[in-house]
Amino acid sequence: MEIYNASQHYTARAALRFEGAIGAHSSVVNCSVHNGLGWSASIYKSANIHLEGNTFWVSKPVGLRVDTGTNITIKNNFVGQVTERDGDGSGGFIDKWGAYVICSLEGSTCRDVYVTGNIAAGAPYAGFVAPSYSCGDENTQKFFRDNVAHSIDGKTCKGGAGMITYANPAVSSHGSCLETSNNLAYKCTQNGFYSVAASEHLVVKHMTVMDNGRGGFGTRANTPDRSNALIEVTENNILGESAIPDCPDASNGDYCIKIDKVAMVPGGFGGGKDLHPTSPSNFPYWKVNAHNWAGLTHFTNNKISDFGGKTMYDMKSVVLGSVPWDSDITQPNYFYDNHFTDVAEDSFALLASPSPGWANGKDCGNFPCTAPNNVLNSFHRTVWSGRTPYNAKSRFQVIGNNPGFSPYQADCQLKSSWNAYLCE
Repeated sequence: MEIYNASQHYTARAALRFEGAIGAHSSVVNCSVHNGLGWSASIYKSANIHLEGNTFWVSKPVGLRVDTGTNITIKNNFVGQVTERDGDGSGGFIDKWGAYVICSLEGSTCRDVYVTGNIAAGAPYAGFVAPSYSCGDENTQKFFRDNVAHSIDGKTCKGGAGMITYANPAVSSHGSCLETSNNLAYKCTQNGFYSVAASEHLVVKHMTVMDNGRGGFGTRANTPDRSNALIEVTENNILGESAIPDCPDASNGDYCIKIDKVAMVPGGFGGGKDLHPTSPSNFPYWKVNAHNWAGLTHFTNNKISDFGGKTMYDMKSVVLGSVPWDSDITQPNYFYDNHFTDVAEDSFALLASPSPGWANGKDCGNFPCTAPNNVLNSFHRTVWSGRTPYNAKSRFQVIGNNPGFSPYQADCQLKSSWNAYLCE
């Protein structure tokens, strides 16, 4: 079946639409839905729907949407060329976007929604916005896995994230522990993967992220103040620039995106966020200003490779960054048993500095808050191979460039290109 030039501008009337379909099972398999004026597909207040092997091509501003669904399978589909609608957000309101938006547009309750083996390619804001699964269920769960997101960008939303996962409000255990695993994201102009989930314990494992933008790969726990939450980022593959060019052929109108790339940015704790913000000030998505005064992040047994100092377009390409908008506090990050391969001296870190704009009566008084200067990254049992930074050690610390503290610490040396100090 082919559906062509359907859907309606500025409405939820998708080209392929299930609404109130709660009776017998329905399947759409190996079909093409393309060149519509609005959404490609919508499943709303429906149950027992199976979409597999379909292609959804050219839609705006949503590719495939599920809300208030039960027993929905989204498997091995392709959603591509999702674009923004007309308008640039100058009026103070911007649209809700995404290639696959799963139970996120309305914050609705969904049960038994399975999103596996799909591809999102070319979309604003996010490739996937989807609930994840309970900790410990990696080998048996089919809620969200084996998906691929690439080439996610957006002018109005200041870049794009490959995948944004969240706690399903229909699953009470997600508030205690939420896990995401076994997905791939590359060539996204902000985050390959990000989450601001309301959970005390977040686990991200067996993900592959490469060649993504400044937000890189990170997670933030939306927890109450002084809650001792834990984020574990473990057994992932984190790669630098790929051989795929950022400017394939600008002479014929192809995209050309030259940006700095920071692979890992520990997210921190505190502060929730709408899954689909509509205010321009809330972008990029990983910009979260609220802080929790407790919590730990552990990076364990990850493989990090192929960071050569600069991209092929002479932009920065580094492994480790820090959150540029945490003004009050940044919690410590601990790294255990990680393996670094072919990481150049200038590619290891690039930490943020306090913004002079914070020196105002509303934020910090007459001087800028100093949280970015107080970053602590503590590395243990580190393994190096191939090209390495000078004098690479198994155990070391990378701390913020705090002019009133860092220069006076024994065994610490300034790394100007990192905007940080390396301490033994």
